[in-house]
Amino acid sequence: MTGFFQLPPLHPILVHFPVALLPVTFACDLLGRFTGRRSLTHAGWWALVFATAAAPLTAASGWLWLGDMDGMTHHTEMVIHQWLGTAVPLFLLLLTFWRYRFHRRDKEVSLSYLAAAATLVAAVTVQGHIGGMMTFGNAPSMLTTPTSQPTTQHTQTQTKDDGWSDSIRVKEHRK
Repeated sequence: MTGFFQLPPLHPILVHFPVALLPVTFACDLLGRFTGRRSLTHAGWWALVFATAAAPLTAASGWLWLGDMDGMTHHTEMVIHQWLGTAVPLFLLLLTFWRYRFHRRDKEVSLSYLAAAATLVAAVTVQGHIGGMMTFGNAPSMLTTPTSQPTTQHTQTQTKDDGWSDSIRVKEHRK
């Protein structure tokens, strides 16, 4: 979007909601199961609902942002990040439907549900780690690429003239 008002990429803003809410969901459900406190399981349910609502918006904003990042789509980390980021909302939706069965009956979650939730928390942790490494320029293949293939680091800057603009800093790394 060009003109008087231009938004920065929304992905870095939205990503924090599902990343924070999913472990909260897991912790509340785990503690609720083993302490018998229904208030924790209800808190886990609502955190999951909000994480599930935010995840597709986060993934979509990531895909939109990727369209502005020329030269980043071929990096291994970006490929893993974009497809894991696409899969997470889908698995989160399945987990939410499964979790709803416990919520509507006001029952504690099963151990198999907790195992699936823990697996999704682990996937989101890996996803966040990869995203963080790319953001701060520490992704392994971006650092060990031969000099014939320069690596890129995507950053954002705010300028007086055109609001937010993206810039790609190319770095050459030698063996």
